[in-house]
Amino acid sequence: MFAQDARSVILHKIQVPSMVLNGTLPYVILDCQYGLNQTEKDGLVLKWALNGRTIYQWIPPTQPQGLGALRGKINLDYDVSPNPFQRHRALYLYSPTTEMTGDYTCKVSTLQNEVTLSKKMVVYEPPKLVKFTHQRNILQQVNLTCMVDHAYPEPSLRIFHGFRNQR
Repeated sequence: MFAQDARSVILHKIQVPSMVLNGTLPYVILDCQYGLNQTEKDGLVLKWALNGRTIYQWIPPTQPQGLGALRGKINLDYDVSPNPFQRHRALYLYSPTTEMTGDYTCKVSTLQNEVTLSKKMVVYEPPKLVKFTHQRNILQQVNLTCMVDHAYPEPSLRIFHGFRNQR
């Protein structure tokens, strides 16, 4: 572990749910836990990005702003802490849907330093239909068909023949 400058902002961790079932939760909370030195508080800027695009910005003591694609899907009044320099560090997302799948990055900037951490959240939709059929033609060749409908993310299929891991 490297020695940290006593004046540097430290990003301890971000909490992002890895998997969420589409349409089942009224909200999810993504939290960005950091530590600040007293001298860094004046220049604090916290941003959340989804797949590299800023969706949330907070500059204390002002209210946070929702930006971009998720602008109307963020609770900007949510307080995670009574500390005025931690109050709006968390991202409260209403009704997570598959469009919210992606890499979430928290960036904490001060006049002296900038740190980021990222985690992926997948909002998934199980298939509404799975159909697997097989047909053998007159040459004894086998045709396998797999149909999956309304699933997210796009599923992958692996077919094994015989014993063990022979494909």
